[in-house]
Amino acid sequence: MMKPLSKALVLVVLGTVTASAADLPRRTSAPYADPVYASTSAFSWTGLYAGLNLGYAAGTYRDSIYFRNANGAMLGVTGGYNFQSGNLVVGAEGDLGYAWISEHNSFGPNFASKIHSPTFVTLRGRLGYAMDRIMFYGTAGYAGLTSNAVLNDPTLAYFTKSQLHSGYVIGAGLEYAFTQNISAKMEYLYATTSSGSAFGGRDATRIGINENILRTGVNYHF
Repeated sequence: MMKPLSKALVLVVLGTVTASAADLPRRTSAPYADPVYASTSAFSWTGLYAGLNLGYAAGTYRDSIYFRNANGAMLGVTGGYNFQSGNLVVGAEGDLGYAWISEHNSFGPNFASKIHSPTFVTLRGRLGYAMDRIMFYGTAGYAGLTSNAVLNDPTLAYFTKSQLHSGYVIGAGLEYAFTQNISAKMEYLYATTSSGSAFGGRDATRIGINENILRTGVNYHF
């Protein structure tokens, strides 16, 4: 008699404990929080810029028996404007530079020629593809180079001729932005100009200029 009663009592107690445990609030893990990363904005090439460039020109004077090699260092200033849309960058750029391009030839006693091309100017369009701080670009436009030519022919006369030779320039380059305001570039340009007449009589000649230019530069972006 006592055993069935004890078993019944134990079952009642266990049922009560189980029901109470089921009513207790369950522990839940804290919701997972995504880590917060500081967002970094991509570099923009849009805006005005100005800078300096330094390079070397290797070329020839065309159409003249008196002049041939047109080689020398170049130093200049650059200015321009870029507009960026997505990865595409379009812009305009101009340079004004001084060149140490010169040649001196002798053709006999007291018969000599010399030429100096001190000024180099361009006005170009640029089309680039930007990947954040690095940009690849092509460029093309107007090129102008000066020539100051002298011919000393002792049997005829002493001739001098200074002129501006106009033509075109094409090229390509790579530019990298180190900071929001400072970038550096490396570029290749090919410039060719029309020929201009020089001297007179039997010494009359024409002078044109072809140049291969490799240069580097630093720009400040406003």
